Amino acid sequence: KLIHPIVSMNGIIDNESTIIPIISNELINKTSKLEVIDHSSYTIHAPIPLPKRNVMCIGKNYLDHINEIKNNLIDNNKENKPIEIPQYPQFFTKAPNSVIGLNDYIESHSS
Repeated sequence: KLIHPIVSMNGIIDNESTIIPIISNELINKTSKLEVIDHSSYTIHAPIPLPKRNVMCIGKNYLDHINEIKNNLIDNNKENKPIEIPQYPQFFTKAPNSVIGLNDYIESHSS
């Protein structure tokens, strides 16, 4: 059990110089006692449910995403221009209110 009263990720971020050593010590002390749990009965929320600022992002599945949308790009390519896949993933930001947890519903931007 942590000794520190901070209970949110924003609290940890705001107080990192104080809390990180405490968390590190707790993890070091408990490493040998960790057990595997069945996560299917738990809901995994966003790590920082409401960030204070935009979140910097880079896609882990960048090429998978390009391949996923490639057919849509081809279908909408009225000018018949070659579709170029960027050489490197691009960084992007997400607004604080767009952060969701694992398997949460993603709202459509088309409406």
